[in-house]
Amino acid sequence: MLDPKVYVTQYHPRLNFSPAKKFGEIVFMTERDFKPDMGTQPQWVEEENTRVSNEIGESLIEYLPGHDYLLITGNLMTALVTGQYLAKRFNSEIKHKVLKWNNRSHDYDVYEI
Repeated sequence: MLDPKVYVTQYHPRLNFSPAKKFGEIVFMTERDFKPDMGTQPQWVEEENTRVSNEIGESLIEYLPGHDYLLITGNLMTALVTGQYLAKRFNSEIKHKVLKWNNRSHDYDVYEI
């Protein structure tokens, strides 16, 4: 079987992702942020948001639930779009492994949701 991967929802240059490497190869889903659409934004806002959304979806093509890990970071919109892609691809019976930073142990805890 393949080695697991850690799918990080959004790269942030000030965060150290090294401790997550013990769970598998790090895959950054996007570095970009979603732009707010207030109804009066130019067309490029919608196009940029579509690019970010597509980037997230494409990064999840090889994701294997229960084998790979998710590491939720960054913008809440990125996390929501990731959840939408996973919900479309997998039924609710599928378990996902999620890493959450523990400030006490200075390591990641694993949650199965």
